[in-house]
Amino acid sequence: MRRSCLPLLTIGLWLIAAGPTVAQPQITPRGIVSAASLAPAGLPSGAVARGSLFSIFGQRIGPATGTGAGSFPLQTTLAGVSVKVTQGTTSVDAIPVFVVASQINAIMPSNAPLGMAAVVVTVNNIKGFAYPVLVVNSNPGIFTVNSAGAGPGVFQNYIAADDQPVNSLVNSARPGQVITMWATGLGPVSYADNIAPSAGDLPTAVEIFVGGKLAPKLYSGRAPCCSSTDQIVFQVPADVPLGCWVPVIVRTEGKNTSNAATMAIAADGGACSEPSNALASQLLNSGKMGVLGLVRVNEVRTTPRTRIDATFDYSSLSFRQESRGPFAYNPLLALPPAGSCTVISGSLDRFRGPNAMFTDPVGGRYLDGGPSFSMLGPKGSRTIQIAKTNPFATSIIGVSITTFKLPIKLPALLDPGNFTFNGPGGADVGSIRAAFSLTQGLTWTNREQITTVVRSEGLTVNWSGAPSGQTIIIMGHSADISNNVKAIFLCTAAGTAAGSFTVPPAILGALPASQNALTRSKGMVYAGSAPLSSPQSFTANGLDLGAVMQLHLNGKDVRFK
Repeated sequence: MRRSCLPLLTIGLWLIAAGPTVAQPQITPRGIVSAASLAPAGLPSGAVARGSLFSIFGQRIGPATGTGAGSFPLQTTLAGVSVKVTQGTTSVDAIPVFVVASQINAIMPSNAPLGMAAVVVTVNNIKGFAYPVLVVNSNPGIFTVNSAGAGPGVFQNYIAADDQPVNSLVNSARPGQVITMWATGLGPVSYADNIAPSAGDLPTAVEIFVGGKLAPKLYSGRAPCCSSTDQIVFQVPADVPLGCWVPVIVRTEGKNTSNAATMAIAADGGACSEPSNALASQLLNSGKMGVLGLVRVNEVRTTPRTRIDATFDYSSLSFRQESRGPFAYNPLLALPPAGSCTVISGSLDRFRGPNAMFTDPVGGRYLDGGPSFSMLGPKGSRTIQIAKTNPFATSIIGVSITTFKLPIKLPALLDPGNFTFNGPGGADVGSIRAAFSLTQGLTWTNREQITTVVRSEGLTVNWSGAPSGQTIIIMGHSADISNNVKAIFLCTAAGTAAGSFTVPPAILGALPASQNALTRSKGMVYAGSAPLSSPQSFTANGLDLGAVMQLHLNGKDVRFK
């Protein structure tokens, strides 16, 4: 039977008569975050604090041209944009302070309802769909110079009331110096959020850890200029480790950990230095370097029914010229000084890719060192592509699984012994022919005893047999697959043949807890060593430094509570 097209024609004519539809404002998934840390929902730091500055990312959520708020008192509507926060029958108006089509910065009211709430953006009377947000009493976030939530933080070195320069690689702080940190999320105020803030400490308990040392706090309250923006004034601990990227972390209420920002600290102020990190020196000096990275991972993974012992060998060769500047930062080079830890977190997408560690874009440029290189050792040879898109992106060059036999085509290669590698060179870097040797790594002596890490209690790692002159590396990660988030911690310790290091609760507090279902979470801890201060070297035309960086790690799967 033939169907009539009349109903469809009628609908089409009605749509034409009604005019074009207007698209609703749309919030990006995981698009409501602290304006300082940018930590997505699902991480411990992914909630929005009462009285804090938060960001909403999306499409059509503001005007085409960015508009900022005017003078006090601030209004609940800005350039036709308003934001409502609702829980049940309770609704409050957030206060927009900057709006554009893709982003809103707003103040979460100090009287916002605690717990899960719904955020609705309205633009020129067009209401968007509700989006969930977790509202908490406090959740600290440190502002960073690059506005990315990681790297050099916005810290001011106090010299005099009229002389407070921003901390940088060329203008570092001294132990004992007073510092002003810019942050948000310390908690609500007792007065309206749309008026000029009053000076005074907020009642929220605040701790500041600088290079792992608890810093004396002098003030923690609103900045006099800006609603929702906090200032934390503290004194650099006298025994703080020195370096160009000393991690700073804030914790509130004894449990809420901020993002990790970095600050430069030198004994006498002025320009900082990194004598224990040869690669970082090239970052400070805009050096041209080639790095042959060789990583061996001895890993234990357990399931309710079996245990898998495996060895994975990775390699890379990368040629880069780093970008020098007062706020230069590359997370693969800007490591924390010995005795301290840092944390990087975000969505799982941030860590995917061949590097599987840090994939953020960094300054500098890649140098053409040719398409590939070859390496020969006691167990055979490999030809490996040269990284050109990701700093030190690795290729797997060997696998060994002792638990059961598999038809592996790439047996483990990086056993101790003598090696050579050759590269033809390219437009920027000349040909390479070099020799080096690999040594045995340390033994993680209490690895078998660690199955569950209670974040509030810290994590102690013991080792023996560490190679002489190498830096101890302790790192780990927790991935919450169901919430698409992950956090990585990285600690360094002075190299000793045998020793112990405790990862503090303030660091572990940034990691998401493991889910009950094994398939919904992944947690690992690693202990190893690397010759950061004095790697073996090679030479090539066009390079200021050629380094062979051997990293030997012992890993184990864990559950984070």
